[in-house]
Amino acid sequence: MINRNAIFSDETESYKIPYEPKAGDFVALRLRALKDDIFGVCAVVCGERRDMKKSNCDDKFEYWELTFKCPKGRVSYYFEAYDDEDKVYCNRLGCVENHQEEYAFSFTAGTSVPKWARGAVFYQIFPDRFCNGNSENDVEDNEYFYEGSHSRRIRDWFKLPDRRDIHNFYGGDL
Repeated sequence: MINRNAIFSDETESYKIPYEPKAGDFVALRLRALKDDIFGVCAVVCGERRDMKKSNCDDKFEYWELTFKCPKGRVSYYFEAYDDEDKVYCNRLGCVENHQEEYAFSFTAGTSVPKWARGAVFYQIFPDRFCNGNSENDVEDNEYFYEGSHSRRIRDWFKLPDRRDIHNFYGGDL
């Protein structure tokens, strides 16, 4: 069995070189695995399977690499690591049993991100969502079922929620 805890890749400059490739640049993708644990790795780049080569090793890990010419536009990719009896995938979720395309790593050739924003999490706050700005788009009572209860329309935005609202939201006793 492949050691799933040792398989790793991400979209940082350690595993995608250069970090912000342009169309026509050569791009290197890397995957880390436990030393002598797997027989091979394929990178699936824009739907095309490409064999990777072992690039280097240290005491614990081996690193697999694929270099290719960057096409124009969006590039999506994920990895398949395998041995005689087992196969696993690596994508944005980490090491997984089944690949789902929506979790593939990706980048768009020619785009750049300021260094201060790399890896940052941005929150968007919409003040109008804290008040009823348009009563025509209000959720109605029982319009949908979610997390164990039906939706309830808020009629008085200035009234504190009653115990039933809090109980339904948190799903437990107070």
